[in-house]
Amino acid sequence: MKQLNRFKELLAYNPDTGQFRRCITVADNAKVDSVAGYVDFRGYRTIMIDGKRYRAGRLAWLFVHGKWPKPEIDHINRDRSDDRIGNLREATKHQNRRNLAPNDLPCGIRRFRGRYQARTQTNGKRHCSRPMPTVTFALLWLAALRAKYDPASEAI
Repeated sequence: MKQLNRFKELLAYNPDTGQFRRCITVADNAKVDSVAGYVDFRGYRTIMIDGKRYRAGRLAWLFVHGKWPKPEIDHINRDRSDDRIGNLREATKHQNRRNLAPNDLPCGIRRFRGRYQARTQTNGKRHCSRPMPTVTFALLWLAALRAKYDPASEAI
């Protein structure tokens, strides 16, 4: 596979640590023997090769098995940046969803880019807060909005 040969020319993969290291310098910030890539806002290690982004878990699968994973890659321990081959498995979208961490957030609060966002709907209109640094701030915003539109609603 021509693409795999190009990747192996640029990167070395250690299946015990899950790290990709650069074999050649490709830029000032991508020098020989440096850890390749960055962890994106969703928690996945992403590596740029020839102007294209690749998820490290998919690359790890390719390096070890010599083929791209068919459906998706599931991180068994739920740590999206842990790309050790023993922590990766091919999975369907359904199987991957079953391995999600349980949601420990209150109703109406979601994680958004490392912060917390409150969302609700009142009188047929959707409302979303800006991303907040803590769950408490998001809950306060949600309580204030609910009190504004429905004074009889319960306090948090």
